[in-house]
Amino acid sequence: MVFDRSGTLIRDGAFFPMNGSIEVGDNNGDQAFCGFVSLNLNSVPSTANVTRVVLNLRARIAFNDPFPAFGPMTVDHVNVVSGITAPDYVGATLSASIATVPAFPTTAPQDVAIDVTDEVNVDRAAGRPISSFRFRFDAAPSRDLIRNIVDIEASTDDPAGRPSATVTIQR
Repeated sequence: MVFDRSGTLIRDGAFFPMNGSIEVGDNNGDQAFCGFVSLNLNSVPSTANVTRVVLNLRARIAFNDPFPAFGPMTVDHVNVVSGITAPDYVGATLSASIATVPAFPTTAPQDVAIDVTDEVNVDRAAGRPISSFRFRFDAAPSRDLIRNIVDIEASTDDPAGRPSATVTIQR
């Protein structure tokens, strides 16, 4: 599954499509931002019985560790089929807090796997061509004028360096 409609949204509404990474946290101007990862569902046959979908991504602490200040990263199931705009920073939620990403033990890249089976099946039943997930820290920004960022790898050139999904279909 290739992903689409993914990137970083600053709370003020500026959206940056994925370009090497998707950032979650805040910057040195204390602007909070969240990340969006979307999965294109067009490759899944409409009659398929999808029994499991796991969103796989690789993330790392890029600047200062945001977890002590912000706590775990929250993942929401969102509907951004029509685009990602300022209201999507807090809106467009289909299911809030479907998962949390706990603090990373080191700054080394960490593999993160999130079961999104129910969410993908909801999107398929609703006829949405993508399943989208918002990654955010509830307590951002920190108000310390220091960048506190987790980067989710999102290479535009290398499929191995971007989020992916493992889909299990019952035959």
